[in-house]
Amino acid sequence: MDNEVKIKVPLGPQLVKFCLVGFANATVDFSIYLSLTRNFQFWAKWYLAANIIAFAFASLFSFIVNKHWTFGAGKSRNYWQEYCRFMAVNLVALLIVEASLFAAVDLFGVYDLWGKCFGILLSIAWSLTAHRRWTFK
Repeated sequence: MDNEVKIKVPLGPQLVKFCLVGFANATVDFSIYLSLTRNFQFWAKWYLAANIIAFAFASLFSFIVNKHWTFGAGKSRNYWQEYCRFMAVNLVALLIVEASLFAAVDLFGVYDLWGKCFGILLSIAWSLTAHRRWTFK
């Protein structure tokens, strides 16, 4: 049982921090995605797989920064449990982004980055709510 007392951070400051981390996270994600899909023909064809790779690296970055800074859960003894919860939430977010990316490119013929941006926007509300209420509670 965890005897640690956690102080609940008000949503306002937490939302600002979450958005700042999200912007940095999106930069990591987009940098890797663009590097793969714009520099290698293989990854341009397999853009959904490139998105998964980019998302995986960005998720690790996001976990570390959100855990310690956004949600103030840095000294928790449940590190592995929080990581598993974080990844479960992120897998749902990844499915949202993958579906948007696929729909944009393969169904509607839209530029891949528009689909990726739209998917990220859809996944933000899900991620903030789930991380706040479940992952780092």
